[in-house]
Amino acid sequence: MSYMKWLNIIVIIVIFNITVSSQERPPHGENMPSDGNISGTIKDPDLNQLIPYANVILYRLKDSSIVTGAIADEKGNFTLSKLPYGKFYLEIHFIGYEKKFIPEILLTPRQKDILLGIIELRQTATQLNEVEVVGERKFIEYKIDKKIINVSQDIVASGGMAADVLENTPSVQIDIDGNISLRGSTNFTVLIDGKPSITDGNELLQQTPAGMIENIEIITNPSAKYDPDGIAGIINIIMKKQKEKGTNGIINANVGTSIT
Repeated sequence: MSYMKWLNIIVIIVIFNITVSSQERPPHGENMPSDGNISGTIKDPDLNQLIPYANVILYRLKDSSIVTGAIADEKGNFTLSKLPYGKFYLEIHFIGYEKKFIPEILLTPRQKDILLGIIELRQTATQLNEVEVVGERKFIEYKIDKKIINVSQDIVASGGMAADVLENTPSVQIDIDGNISLRGSTNFTVLIDGKPSITDGNELLQQTPAGMIENIEIITNPSAKYDPDGIAGIINIIMKKQKEKGTNGIINANVGTSIT
């Protein structure tokens, strides 16, 4: 057999082997088998409950392109089927929870079923700034047995005397001469921190600075302990508690001269 005939036979054998090899090995791309599967179950570890209807997205690792996605069922289970071989990563998210990433999932003909088991999602922790709630007391508070006048709420009268605060109070009247009446009567008792004073009630209200008063209680139906017979009610002045040590009080003095 001549040299040329041998050369032709060798070329034919090589071409035949290449053809057979290409037919046995599917090319990379669309003709790759798509029989991979990824499955798992999503759970809240803090509540010890499964999370239904969470979103599951599979990305290709090399370019982060989306391959497929699914929504977990009511028991938190999900399955991604008919997946091509390759390297991927998984993203799982749900409203109110932090995102979860499963990196570098490898699907091959020998490892085409990936069971991820329990996947835990943590609830999103929201840090709130401290909120200070400030509530103002009403100028007049109505209780069952008394009315309470919060002096600090009367800005106009705070620079005056106790009588100035009472001018805006129902059931208290002050005439043009400064005489105070309670429920139309001048027969009432004035107390300081629940204790009687030797000073006349009308004078006491005219001389006590409003800035020293916490509140004023008007008791129109006093109990028997106040000996209420024949009086229209009680005006109880509650003084502010002073932090400094010392003695607080009101001094009344009358100075006069006599000609003999």
